[in-house]
Amino acid sequence: GGMFGYLEGNISAKGSNDLNIPVTARKEKAGGVAGYLKNCQLNINMFQLINTMSVTSLKSAGGIAGYAEGCTFTGSVKSYDPKEGIPAKSSFSSDFSGIVQGDPKSDVGENMGGIAGYAKNSSFENICCTGTVKGTSRIGGIVGYLDNRGGGTMKYCISNMSKGIRGAGNEVGGIAGLIETSNAFYTHFINYTTVTGKNHTGGVIGHIMPLGKNNAFTLEYGINTANVTGTINVGGVIAYLNHDGGNFSGKAMQVKYCANYGDITNSGEGNIGGIMGHGNRKQMYVMWCANHGTIYAEGPSKVGG
Repeated sequence: GGMFGYLEGNISAKGSNDLNIPVTARKEKAGGVAGYLKNCQLNINMFQLINTMSVTSLKSAGGIAGYAEGCTFTGSVKSYDPKEGIPAKSSFSSDFSGIVQGDPKSDVGENMGGIAGYAKNSSFENICCTGTVKGTSRIGGIVGYLDNRGGGTMKYCISNMSKGIRGAGNEVGGIAGLIETSNAFYTHFINYTTVTGKNHTGGVIGHIMPLGKNNAFTLEYGINTANVTGTINVGGVIAYLNHDGGNFSGKAMQVKYCANYGDITNSGEGNIGGIMGHGNRKQMYVMWCANHGTIYAEGPSKVGG
């Protein structure tokens, strides 16, 4: 990590800490602040990471933490009300504006995120990321792979990356690539960033998988304003939602007050939609959502507005 290899517990600082060094882990767990962060409530504004900073690893790379467990990340974004209109992207200050990447020559790398590459039972609140995130699979503007089966949430997260979010593989999203969760409530996301990937590519979330006996999930106010391009399952807000096999609890998945304004393109055979590409759930509600973008499928796909 740029400051810590491994950090457990909370930290405080009297002033900001400037970081402007490249961080590289040849195998895994590279972070602009810490490679491995555990049981920590972290105010990102304690650190000033210069926009030329790069974080590189083949697995689990993040602008702040490569691997996080039991953590809460808090940034600079103020609460906003989408019912009053979508805020201009210039109204948000950046909490990370550097580069997160896999191999710089081939872009090979999994679990890549603007704040955390891989996070377990963690929360992301009031955060805006700019810069660039690129790799292969499980790529997200805020977090690449979020395993929240034991708790945690996301709210008021913004992705505004000038060079886009690029995944050469599957599970790519403007906010998160893959979320595994149980009985969770996620709310208020805006993606202003062009998203490019393969299967399970979404403007906000690539792939959501509610797990466990208490596997209810609610997503509210997920907004995508940028173009999204992928193969097979592609969605303006969510690319793919699936349930936990035979462990269905009877509780519903709810997607509410979401909107897409970007053009959504599927270059292969699959499922594509303005809000959701593929929903594989016994009980699911999509309510009060709107698509304003063009939906284009090149192959023999199932297409929905």
